[in-house]
Amino acid sequence: MDPNWETIRTKWPTYAVDDRDEFLVDASMCHFAGEGQHEFAIYSFGRYTRRATIDPAATYPLCFQFGIHFPSFTSDKEPAIGHLRTRFSGDPTGLVEPAQLLAVLSTNNGPFAWREVHRAMAERSQSVLVGTEDDHEVWYDSQIAEVLSAFGNISEGPTPRFVPMSPADSSSGSVSLNDLPNDPFPGYEIKHEDVSPTRHGKWAYEMKKHLRAGGSGTQPCRERIILREDLRRVDSSLFKGQLGWTVPETGFSIKPGRTSLQVAVEFDSGVSLDVDTYWIDFVREDIAEDLSAKIIASFRDTPFDANPESASEWKRELPFFNQADCKIVGQGLDEVYAYTYRSAVDEAVAGELGRYPMKVGYTSGLDGAVQRVASQFPSAIAHDAHIQFIGRCDNGRAIEGKIHKTLKKRGGRVEGSPGKEWYWTTADEVAELFEEASR
Repeated sequence: MDPNWETIRTKWPTYAVDDRDEFLVDASMCHFAGEGQHEFAIYSFGRYTRRATIDPAATYPLCFQFGIHFPSFTSDKEPAIGHLRTRFSGDPTGLVEPAQLLAVLSTNNGPFAWREVHRAMAERSQSVLVGTEDDHEVWYDSQIAEVLSAFGNISEGPTPRFVPMSPADSSSGSVSLNDLPNDPFPGYEIKHEDVSPTRHGKWAYEMKKHLRAGGSGTQPCRERIILREDLRRVDSSLFKGQLGWTVPETGFSIKPGRTSLQVAVEFDSGVSLDVDTYWIDFVREDIAEDLSAKIIASFRDTPFDANPESASEWKRELPFFNQADCKIVGQGLDEVYAYTYRSAVDEAVAGELGRYPMKVGYTSGLDGAVQRVASQFPSAIAHDAHIQFIGRCDNGRAIEGKIHKTLKKRGGRVEGSPGKEWYWTTADEVAELFEEASR
């Protein structure tokens, strides 16, 4: 292990630093400053800091991290290594390379020094990317030299004594429904009396118990349903408010590896699909047409407009996803996706490499690839991420597996990547492999 890990191990022997830490965090460039039991971790990623080796004046995203519960609670000891473990060990999916620990700043009064160092950074006109001094993580566009200089000036001055805090035994609070965020496009809501009388109460729970006990999911007769989720990833006719009939001969089921209850439906548009029961409402046949019309009307001029031209005017504007430069193919609720980081692509181009690191994964259900990818990196560097490919299908896990297998055979695995499923490839290659695996 790098000698800097021995420095960390000596100060925090109870944390038993091991190879897993080195796999997640690169400490080879770490600076140590100050003394005390409260530590700030300053970290970034190599694809950013390597800019400074080419241009010493270049700035890059770097993060200040202090504790986990700050500002509500600060313990007597706040070790940087412990909090970095918590930050990255839970889900390293988006890590194409280890996080780069640039500095460990130690003090005897973390809350005081935390606020002072952020004020010093503001006086130096260092740009804040995400966060405030009241957060336990704050991202800047800066350089480690600026951070060390600002902290050094603070350390030279007097530091008030830290007053130990007692964690609350318990906490309570109330949240008003008025405090919850509103759905910007709620649409028409089906009333209790509009629901089919056979679908009141705990019928879904009882059906799941019945199926798990080996029972049949077939129905004695078909039932009228109305779609309340937008499934146009499968077919353009599956907008909110579309009507359909259940297929009694197939009826209810629970897919292997899933927990949700599904039912076979033939929609009025001619599309047949097994849908989760919470995507639909079972409604009275005599008022189904009227309910459909009300739902469709309530979503007019929104992203869920039944008119595809009107719906397409609502484009998702996200720093890591632009429909104009993302290849989207196929139909289905499963999505195989591939994204990269623009800075990683720039490095590959500068090195005259024909490929660059890409995360190739898959997701299923309503949320889709965009929401899945959004959870895989800090929001401060979302502008650097770039979804380049989305392939829609009905068997995403199998197709993803075939793509991974081919990329591994071609020697494309990114060695040393803490996150799984990172490969040296291109969006075009992934698109070709998706097409081959879909045949």
